[in-house]
Amino acid sequence: MNKEQACEFMFGKYRPDDMKSNEGKTEYLMRVLAERDQLAAENAAQREYRPQPSGAAMMEALDAFYEYHEDVPEQGMMAAFEILCCKRPQALATDAWQREQMARGVEAFATAQRDLAGRHPGSTSAAYRSDIASTATVFAAHLRNGEAV
Repeated sequence: MNKEQACEFMFGKYRPDDMKSNEGKTEYLMRVLAERDQLAAENAAQREYRPQPSGAAMMEALDAFYEYHEDVPEQGMMAAFEILCCKRPQALATDAWQREQMARGVEAFATAQRDLAGRHPGSTSAAYRSDIASTATVFAAHLRNGEAV
């Protein structure tokens, strides 16, 4: 939402796409702020992640290192490094937000295809564009559910 839309929202002239039908302005703003706070907390956890010396990731990294340490120590170090770098906390809210943004982009593409199809009804390209729009809408739903990527 840009500044103009925010002003129009406060005066009742604009309704955001993600606002629920039975939701008031206060509830909407509280929900948006809660989502923002959750994303900020996940991002802070990602930035501050450090494997614990006696944690599961460290033990797994040591096992990987000792598997290779006599034959090819460099390979053991690389395996241990990959484990330590990849064992990060899950960021469910961030993943859901990212999927939502991708789905919105796909839906915008579907809308554009429908608009183009409406300009030339009955033509072969209109039918083709309508099929693309339908497929894109289904794909957007799969993105939101985490079934595609």
